[in-house]
Amino acid sequence: MRQYFNPVIPGCYPDPSICRVKDHYYLVASSFEYFPGIPIFESIDLINWRSLGCVLNRPEQVDLKGSNGHSGIFAPTIRYYDGMFYVVATNVSHGGHFVVKSKDPRKGWSNPIYINQEGIDPSLYFERKTAYLLSTAKDHGKDAILISKVNLDTGETRCPHYLWHGDGGRYLEGPHLYKINGFYYLLASEGGTEYGHMLVLARSRTLLGKYIPCPDNPILTNRNLGGYELQGTGHGDLIQDINGRWWIVFLGFRQLGQYLQFHTLGREVNLLPVVFRNNWINIKDKIARLKIVTNRKIPRQKRLKDKKQKDLKIGDDLVFLRNPNLKNYELTSNLFKLKGDRPLSERLISPTALFTRQRSFNDLFSAKVNVKESMAGLTAYLESDQHYDLILEERNGKWILSRRLSIGAAIDEKVIASVEKVSGKGLPKLMIECKKGYYILKARISNKNINCGRYDARFLSSEVAGDFTGVMLGIFIEKQGTATFSEIEVKRNGRKLWERF
Repeated sequence: MRQYFNPVIPGCYPDPSICRVKDHYYLVASSFEYFPGIPIFESIDLINWRSLGCVLNRPEQVDLKGSNGHSGIFAPTIRYYDGMFYVVATNVSHGGHFVVKSKDPRKGWSNPIYINQEGIDPSLYFERKTAYLLSTAKDHGKDAILISKVNLDTGETRCPHYLWHGDGGRYLEGPHLYKINGFYYLLASEGGTEYGHMLVLARSRTLLGKYIPCPDNPILTNRNLGGYELQGTGHGDLIQDINGRWWIVFLGFRQLGQYLQFHTLGREVNLLPVVFRNNWINIKDKIARLKIVTNRKIPRQKRLKDKKQKDLKIGDDLVFLRNPNLKNYELTSNLFKLKGDRPLSERLISPTALFTRQRSFNDLFSAKVNVKESMAGLTAYLESDQHYDLILEERNGKWILSRRLSIGAAIDEKVIASVEKVSGKGLPKLMIECKKGYYILKARISNKNINCGRYDARFLSSEVAGDFTGVMLGIFIEKQGTATFSEIEVKRNGRKLWERF
């Protein structure tokens, strides 16, 4: 027996979609308001994943102005056909559905071609040299899956057809179509991407239907499992491994506690084995667990070698809010210099800030900070009005340390310490320590340890904010002036993930 643990990609990487090319697997996820957009990963065993950066990594590829944690880039699908990779997604804020192409994901993607079709969550299906686009739709006010023939060079669609109206749950979404053993299978989600989320299935002998719902729907859901840490399971994509076995990747989120219905890490990528019974997809017990024990041969035992720390770059671990003004950033291998011009609470344009996803309940994020005629610091950030901040200023030869709690309209800012600058004592070090139910803010200034408080994680949860993203750990500067950040370090479950010295 072999075992692995979910999530296979921790942190805010929702709406996973997957394809295989020979013995390599490629996976993409939603990015919402963050740039670069659409993170992409590579694996050779479906369990260990390595970042390839992001699909949308040039400003001309994506407009994110005014986007937030429930808009921007939604639900990409990745497919490989006739020597070409395709990713379709929806820019909810600007332009709608689009497709980008690449012959090699490591070498970049084309500019987007926009597709005029309603809805969200687009997906591609190829048959006999014809490309089909699926998306959500409304058919006389009723949820439906719409399919059209699409020209991927022009974005033109034709021959629209309502494929299926779901199996009775609310918010029919995330459609993916496959042809397996003579049947067309339509996989979708219902119930909303919350605690009622579920995967449903239908099949047909012909492409355009009629599609018959699986008698055992939903085929996967944790909706009635109180006391399970993993919840909100849905939005999946099927993949056949090199041994001919089938798997499903899907999103789910981990609660802060067994019965504490709040989550801060966002919706994460999970993996389960799939079998076919009576020509229907079957998932054991219909339940997703964190620990998976299987007698299956894992597709390949050799994992891809992790990138070296010095190879990390924007898009691998670091992202901006919306389209950044790159003139405000000077990034070298050992020092980040930021120029300030707007607050972290900015809702439309990008503030000067860099973020990495919180990916465990035991992350530690720290940096040394030097600020001149401005204010800068570290943040645990969920949304423009939902974040906990440590702020450093220099005034009259002193380091002024404050903490700020932004919880919707309630903002509480308090000076924690005023410390004399002492030559030879080094720069102040700010730290955010993540725990399962709270965040600890602390600092070390002039060899003095300063406790800035312990704050409830529930107020940085999706349940409170109502957004689709998870907490990001970041550096930022506010007001005019400059700040430098050095010795930036992330530890995950006590293990050093990466650093810049």
